Amino acid sequence: MKVTIKDIAKRAGVSHPTVSRALRNDPQISKATTERIQALAEEMGYRPDPAMTALTAYRTSVNPVYRLEKLAVLCASQQVESLPAHIQEQILGIQTRSKELGFDAEIFQVGESKKEQVQLGKTLFNRGIRGVIVTALPWQISAFPWGKFCAVGIGENAEPLGLHYVHGDHDHAISTTYKQLRAHGYQNIGYCNIESSEKRNRHLFFASYLKQRVLDGQDLQVPLLYGKGEFSRLLPWLKLHHFDAIMIDDPGIVEFLSNAGIQIPEDLGVAGLGTSAKEKSTSNLATYVLERQRLGRRAVDFMQSMLHKNEVGLPAPAARYVLSTRGYWHEGRTLRHLKE
Repeated sequence: MKVTIKDIAKRAGVSHPTVSRALRNDPQISKATTERIQALAEEMGYRPDPAMTALTAYRTSVNPVYRLEKLAVLCASQQVESLPAHIQEQILGIQTRSKELGFDAEIFQVGESKKEQVQLGKTLFNRGIRGVIVTALPWQISAFPWGKFCAVGIGENAEPLGLHYVHGDHDHAISTTYKQLRAHGYQNIGYCNIESSEKRNRHLFFASYLKQRVLDGQDLQVPLLYGKGEFSRLLPWLKLHHFDAIMIDDPGIVEFLSNAGIQIPEDLGVAGLGTSAKEKSTSNLATYVLERQRLGRRAVDFMQSMLHKNEVGLPAPAARYVLSTRGYWHEGRTLRHLKE
């Protein structure tokens, strides 16, 4: 006979809702009670009903129960329209998923000074905000009182902070794009990126590119790292290495090369890395697409789990989660099939 929540409640001498909440690690149920009920459920052979779980999730998404739980989204500015496009997309994903789950995501500006960071922590704590999502920032926020909050980051800037975080799968982006270029018949493939972006991403693109060259049996070619807007450095680099295709992170390179007299894709194949779904729809660029709204949505899902378990403070290194989100390949007009 199938064991139900009511059976567990009767055996444990508690109410049906208490068992349900304990099985979900609700922080309002004491740790001792939660552990006792979970152990009893395991002993009795209880297994959740997948159909009921799916029905509950559906009802929540259609008619969410608003718990008035507010999430703080830390950004470099409260004016969302002034933030980089990829962060705006992350925020849209955060806000959309928050509404679906019954949260209210509010934007907060976090300053560069330690005093501002400490004060922001006090403000959030005094307002009863437990959950904090950190977007990519141009400065570190080491003075923020992480010990008082459930916190999750988006992007590689969360790595030195010691937070759980979600990010795009850089290795998958490079390997997918490289293999697509090889499938088109390109032989000598180069990679260039803005130096500050590469540093922010802990040189993961850089390392993945070199790995692909080695696996492909190619000579190592040092990627070109340039300052923002310094596209002129590409011309001598291309002339020196005779690439027949390059992978780029800044779509503006396509226009620069065209203006310099390089015909794309006739003279050079160009493929993008990490283009957003919005940028893809308005560009002819062949590119790896990363839907950044998904990063925001995954951050909220992870935050919901942390709040249910009351996981406050920085995790121990061995208990830290890094969740990768993969994108997909989009064929464009900046490549041609050389084998045809």
